Amino acid sequence: MHAFYGCSNLASITIPESVTTIEWAAFGSCKSLENIILPNGLKNIESGLFGGCSSLKEITIPDSVENIDTHAFEKCTSLVNVIFGRGVEKIWNDALKGCSSLTSIVIPNGVRRIGDGIFADCISLTNVTLGKGITRIETGVFKGCTSLASIIIPDNVERIEMNAFEGCTSLADVTLGSGVKDIWHNAFKGCTSLVRIVIPDSVKSIGMNAFEGCTSLTNVTLGNGITQICEGAFKGCTGLSEIFIPNNIMDIRKDAFAQCINLKDVYLGLKHPSNKGGAFAENALYFKIYVPNGGVESYINAWWGGWRKYKDIIV
Repeated sequence: MHAFYGCSNLASITIPESVTTIEWAAFGSCKSLENIILPNGLKNIESGLFGGCSSLKEITIPDSVENIDTHAFEKCTSLVNVIFGRGVEKIWNDALKGCSSLTSIVIPNGVRRIGDGIFADCISLTNVTLGKGITRIETGVFKGCTSLASIIIPDNVERIEMNAFEGCTSLADVTLGSGVKDIWHNAFKGCTSLVRIVIPDSVKSIGMNAFEGCTSLTNVTLGNGITQICEGAFKGCTGLSEIFIPNNIMDIRKDAFAQCINLKDVYLGLKHPSNKGGAFAENALYFKIYVPNGGVESYINAWWGGWRKYKDIIV
């Protein structure tokens, strides 16, 4: 282990084909390393193997490699191109975190798991293609990727985990696949360029602060499968002027639409109020809540959920 760690003058190396294992962090912090050829028999890229190799510009992962371990290429700040072999199945936490020159990435269909934060703070990343083997976008995978402008979530993805796209300030176009069931806390928080989002019918829950601070968001379509909008889900979405909440949504939590200062019209599909309230907080003085025919009395007389405080704006 650590065989060449910190060899600051090492610029190039070719590893013989006979090598099947390289210990973790073996080339870590080799700051002059620009070129390396990995052998076809290699099974794993071990933890921190090339972490901090700040001159490394490109890497081709052989087809023999199955796992890329944690921090394997973290802070390889000159890394522009990564080609994954066909055998890669798992890419673990923070594997390419902070690769600030990386512009494009293609995740092969054979990859079944991508770990937390693997592309976090890749500030030059503009193009991402997600393979058909991934079922979850893990925690913070693209957090802080400030140049990422669009993303297509394929139908095979079932869950978008916490902070997955948080702080992607250039992200304007998001397409959610028909297989997504859950959007977790802070998933798109602070995506200040996001203009429109369509939540498919497959989604059951929108997590806390999932779209908080998406200040350019003007159009939200909520699917017919959603049953819960959690606390602060759309808090501070100052571009939002109206919202249609279908009758399948039984649970709208506190501050779900707080600080949406330009919200004028809220259309509720439920004839009778849910047992939660306070979703609109201080916005209540500035907009109207429209309920189904025959539902006004039910809302203004409800003793639960805080609906009575909206009695003057429910029509």
